[in-house]
Amino acid sequence: NSISNQLSNNLTYCILNIQQSNLDKSGIMLHTKNEEITVDWNKDIQNTISQIITELVTNAIRYSHGNLFSVTFSQNKNQYLITVHDNGIGFDKNISYKKSFGLSGIKKRIDYLDGNVNFDNDNGAKIDISIPIVKGD
Repeated sequence: NSISNQLSNNLTYCILNIQQSNLDKSGIMLHTKNEEITVDWNKDIQNTISQIITELVTNAIRYSHGNLFSVTFSQNKNQYLITVHDNGIGFDKNISYKKSFGLSGIKKRIDYLDGNVNFDNDNGAKIDISIPIVKGD
């Protein structure tokens, strides 16, 4: 099975393609790195990551005022790692993620997988996600 066929059947890759269209319409360029590694990720992880990417794209379009949205995938022997970053105005430090419906939903999804998420400002909004790799994934 070729890598292009594997990617076309990969939920994360499909969501990135859909979201690229939404970002393009808003004048925001999508940059991705290493999305091909998600082919081997557990389907529940792919589903959760896809939902989170969709939420973060929506936030970037509505609030960031930026023109670049990047998603980087990596993993080590213990964790799946995802970093999402835009070059917009960043998060409002006066609003906790607990008060933001979208961000609290992201936190709940990651908590359900025993993972961690960090929302930060670094020349725009930066979200670092780590999800433990469960034996058998």
